[in-house]
Amino acid sequence: ALRTDQLVLYYQPKIHLADGRTAGAEALVRWEHPSLGLSLPDRFLPLVEQSGNMNMLTYRVIETGLAWFSEVGRDNELTMSINLSGGSLTDVIFTDVLHEQCSLLNVDPARIILELTETTATRNNADTLDILTRARLKGFQLSIDDFGTGYASLSQFAQLPFSEIKLDKSFVGAMLGSEEARKI
Repeated sequence: ALRTDQLVLYYQPKIHLADGRTAGAEALVRWEHPSLGLSLPDRFLPLVEQSGNMNMLTYRVIETGLAWFSEVGRDNELTMSINLSGGSLTDVIFTDVLHEQCSLLNVDPARIILELTETTATRNNADTLDILTRARLKGFQLSIDDFGTGYASLSQFAQLPFSEIKLDKSFVGAMLGSEEARKI
C-alpha cells in the first residue's frame, strides 16, 4: 500500500463550537485498496507497525498533509492536526525533518498540531520528552488525543509541553445523559 500510493488522507474538519466556524482539519489516513475498498486505520495500522513501516507512513502523511495544507491554509488561520506514532518519538531527526518540510512549503509550524495518544504521550522516557520539547521549541503545537482512555493523571501532563488535550469521545458522547461525563 505504501509503495503503490493506496494510503490516502481524508481531512476531518475541526469546528469552533461557539460559532460554527471551521478551525482547521485533522489529517486521517485511510487505505483505499483496489479490490477490497476503503479500510479504516484500526484494520491496517497494526500491520504497518508490525512490518516496521510506521515511520515511513508517518513521514508520508506529513509530506502529503503539509502539501495539501500549504494550498488550503494559505490565506487563513486554519490549523492542521497530524497523528503521530510512538516511533516518531524515538526518531531524533523527526522534528528537524518536519520543520524543514514546513519551511519548504511556507507553512507556519504554529499552525500544525501534532497529536499523540495518552499512552504514547505519557511514556516516562527522557528521549520522548526531548523530542516533544524540540517540537514545541520549533513552534509546533502538541495535543494529547483520546484523553481518558489510559490511566494517566493530570499531574503527569503538567510535566509535558502540550498545548491541548482532546477528551475521548466516550466522555463527549455521554455528556447529555451522564452527570459524571458532564463534570469531566
